[in-house]
Amino acid sequence: DDGFRCVLGGAAAGLAFGNQTLGGLYAARTLRLTNTGNATLNVAAVAVEGAAFSNVSAAPCPATLAPSQFCDIDVRFSPPAAAAGYSGAVRVTSNAAGSPHLAALSGNGVAAAVPVLVWVLVTFRASDAAKLLGIPAVIEEPTSPPAAEPPVKKRRGRRR
Repeated sequence: DDGFRCVLGGAAAGLAFGNQTLGGLYAARTLRLTNTGNATLNVAAVAVEGAAFSNVSAAPCPATLAPSQFCDIDVRFSPPAAAAGYSGAVRVTSNAAGSPHLAALSGNGVAAAVPVLVWVLVTFRASDAAKLLGIPAVIEEPTSPPAAEPPVKKRRGRRR
């Protein structure tokens, strides 16, 4: 035993982001780098590779990890184009046997569904609307306007 080991933890030592909508807001996913050995792990570099992947960790992993210590590597997937499969890796270079250690990254970019608004003019007779709504209809037949009274004519005459 060399005294130290580098273990990248996650779903089968990798992250599958699945389908993500272009321009969508998704949370970063986390890989955990753990020193499972019994000596100090010297971390020379942590790199996130792949055009659509980025390291968005609040703080970088420290240069050394004591036995049982770990650091989290937060990875974000932001696909730049739709209908394309993306792959990448988190690469950790250290003094552990087998360095560099890799964790696979994958994801797909999909086009956003764009809602389309269509206006349609719908007209109903009151009785049809009442049937549609399941309510009794009280319909008053339009009445003719009241007959207008003839205008009052002023008589012009002579005054006596």
